[in-house]
Amino acid sequence: SQLTLEGGQSATCGHTGQWQYAASPPSCNPIQYPPPFILCPPDIVKPLPVGSSSVYVMFSQPKTNVDWFRYVSAEPKWAKQLEGNVKLGKHVITFAASSPIGDNVSNCSMTIHVKDTEPPRVISCPNSFEETLSRGQMLKKVGWAEPVFRDNVGVHEMTASFLPGHYFPEVKHHVLYQA
Repeated sequence: SQLTLEGGQSATCGHTGQWQYAASPPSCNPIQYPPPFILCPPDIVKPLPVGSSSVYVMFSQPKTNVDWFRYVSAEPKWAKQLEGNVKLGKHVITFAASSPIGDNVSNCSMTIHVKDTEPPRVISCPNSFEETLSRGQMLKKVGWAEPVFRDNVGVHEMTASFLPGHYFPEVKHHVLYQA
């Protein structure tokens, strides 16, 4: 640990042969550091650019009373650069400020929330068509090529009102797909 000189910095020899100090006797004492603090910037919400699965994010340096380069660490490590390419989802960034002496540590966290605002696109969708029931037939099994969807972060869910191979009675039926 670092030390500092406190008390008198000079002494004279008194008439009794004892040292005499202008102030109190000198002493070497540890430098007193205030406890570390760190204050993170506000959370960030960013939309994904069209056609992209990640977005470049920059944020300001947290406020702290310790040397940024020597005594502050970040998790994940890339966040110490205060910028980076961030994928879809919520990402928690944690900064830790350590005391130059001792093991005093202060933390703060911020969240980067990358949102997907781009809807999936239809790549192909079958055309409407007609099927004919045979004489006396009440239901007919009908098949078709399912539509194809694409998305910048992938299609995670697709629903359909009917699937190929469904048995339909005589009437007009609307088949709805949603991605």
